[in-house]
Amino acid sequence: MFHHVSSTVFLILALGLSFSPGQLQSRQETTLPDQSKISSLIEQLKGVGYADRQRADSELVKRGDAAIPALADSIVSGDATTAGKCKSILARIGKQGNDQTIARVGRIFYLLSQNGFNGFESDVVQFRNQLDESNLKQTIKSLGTIGIEVDRSENIYDGLIARPLVSGRKSSKASTNKAQTSEPASATPPLSPDKILTRVAEILLASEESNLKAFRAESARIKAATEEKQPKKQVGTTIHRGKAYTLENDPRPYLSNITIKPEFAGNAADLSLLKDIPHIGTVTVREQKLSKAELEAIQSIKKSGTLRLTHCQVELADLLEFMQRNTHLHVKVIGRGAYAGLQVSDVWEEQKKDWACTVSDVTADSPAFKAGIEKGDQVTAINGLPITMDRQLKACIPCFEPGDTVKLTIKRGNQTKTIPVKLGAR
Repeated sequence: MFHHVSSTVFLILALGLSFSPGQLQSRQETTLPDQSKISSLIEQLKGVGYADRQRADSELVKRGDAAIPALADSIVSGDATTAGKCKSILARIGKQGNDQTIARVGRIFYLLSQNGFNGFESDVVQFRNQLDESNLKQTIKSLGTIGIEVDRSENIYDGLIARPLVSGRKSSKASTNKAQTSEPASATPPLSPDKILTRVAEILLASEESNLKAFRAESARIKAATEEKQPKKQVGTTIHRGKAYTLENDPRPYLSNITIKPEFAGNAADLSLLKDIPHIGTVTVREQKLSKAELEAIQSIKKSGTLRLTHCQVELADLLEFMQRNTHLHVKVIGRGAYAGLQVSDVWEEQKKDWACTVSDVTADSPAFKAGIEKGDQVTAINGLPITMDRQLKACIPCFEPGDTVKLTIKRGNQTKTIPVKLGAR
């Protein structure tokens, strides 16, 4: 039955180590006959009859966690054909089980992958994805009860991810070559079959919390190594405000678009729950009064892409500071239709060696036109708050109501003046 560890010893380790002697005897009396039947089913996998093999396969899957010890032993010490069949059965038990079963089987597969057994890494990644999906559904359900909607849709856009262009590539390449030519690190020798099975028993006895924590750490290493092997598909470079970025194809299979609805009555702590949502696309906040802390909570889960604020109340100073510190986040404010009638863009100012928010066009008969704003003016402040980027001004104007008057500080040549602009309605 067990070629390296006797059946009694392995079952004691796997099923009874945490019990007192009296309890252990009772535990063995109820489990040993079942394990004997499981071992018999594994023997049937070697039979010549197709129907018998299929029946044994199905029966082993139905037994779930109870079959794990014997299946693990057959993988470790059985012949190649039987080991392959047992691996397939154990993988199905994991995929059909609850979180605890997923973690158990996932940890066993990780253990085997690290000790000379090939073909287990992809299963570890699948188990981790399944566990993440289960947790994600629970999180989305919980978020829905407090007014946060998560809409997951296929990433059908030809999206690009911009990453800062690394300088000093020559030295980086040299260091890489040096690492490749250095002496290889001494690899840890694989465990013996006896020790592997002992570790399997320890996994089966560990608490659900302990197994889940360990499996997340172990599977993360496998996922990272797998992703590292996949070449990044660079499609070009771009320049933004004088900084170079490489453009890569967006590899995300789907996007999680977040909507914080008007009925949301939580706080920054509730918003931090969104950090558990992967592949976040657009975040939309509707009809909320946002504090500085809540803006920071959103920033902690949304580093780049689009943040849409629809009919929200936010202090102008907080919004400008938020945008100044999060230049990779495109903030789009949708207000009540207020407009000034001027177009702005960032223009390099050679004298100051910096970028300036510069008026590129003024619509005829618009509020800005009537106030005296001219093409080429540099907007440096709104209501006394500094403006350094065109996107800041574009986000600020919709924060006001039609009919409100804003004070734009502009620089025209060597003159600086503050011009009141009464906003119109679209």
